[in-house]
Amino acid sequence: RVCSKSGGNSPYGLCDMAGNVWEWVSDAWVESPTGIDSKGAMQGPVEYEKRVCRGGSWTRAAADVRITFRDFNWAKTAGCGVGFRCAMDGGPDVSDADGAAKPKAKADPDWATIPAGCFQMGAPYGESERDDDETRHEVCLSRPFLMHKTEVTQGQWQSLMGTNPSGFSSCGSTCPVENVTWFEALSYCNELSRQKGLDTCYSLTGCKGAVGNGMKCTGASFTGLTCNGCRLPTEAEWEYANRAGATTAFSTGDCLGADQAAYNGAKPQPGCPSRGPNRASPIKTASFDAN
Repeated sequence: RVCSKSGGNSPYGLCDMAGNVWEWVSDAWVESPTGIDSKGAMQGPVEYEKRVCRGGSWTRAAADVRITFRDFNWAKTAGCGVGFRCAMDGGPDVSDADGAAKPKAKADPDWATIPAGCFQMGAPYGESERDDDETRHEVCLSRPFLMHKTEVTQGQWQSLMGTNPSGFSSCGSTCPVENVTWFEALSYCNELSRQKGLDTCYSLTGCKGAVGNGMKCTGASFTGLTCNGCRLPTEAEWEYANRAGATTAFSTGDCLGADQAAYNGAKPQPGCPSRGPNRASPIKTASFDAN
């Protein structure tokens, strides 16, 4: 699926980066990610209990779907409203004259190619609703990467894993899968890698329960960002792809309309006129312009 409308504010064609469901990323939770290294590598021991979630959800106010808003969930907890999207390494394949990495060409319309580069991660002082854990700092991603244009859907999960753990399964096959643990998200990435004939990026240990039924593990190991298989994006990669050069709170500017993303439209960003429905459930992926 691609975003349903021809317009949009993501030059990469990414859908639902703001709202719909929370998205697991690789990183362990720290109160302020100022220690993220210049290559945007996954931070923290992979078995760490708290894992970062980004993007907000249909239940949250506009302030909580800002580009820089951060939250966490327990890695072993499957919560309604928590899904994910996959990423893959994209290079480097060739280099510019100045040595900057160019992404590999990938002929797959479902995946966006995100070039390497530097950006200011976090929110500037003075941004409306900015939190203390959004300290601004420069991050340089040394490798291009691929990111799936939509959150993993219930249909994609069902086809690959044989179950549907979603709390809102009645939403349909093109709605995002949710109610999955962080470990289950890693398992899905591994299975997708196998399907594509790629290397698996994770080894899970001490797992109990079935995937899609609240599987919990005691730990995992990650082969690294150069793994050619599917994985979760790092927190830095996620924000870089979402920001895509924007310097405002949202890719749409300082305000985000309820007709632009799936969030609680009854709680718009302070100072913004747009109001909309207080949504009762997630919606089909790619229902809006790219954002």
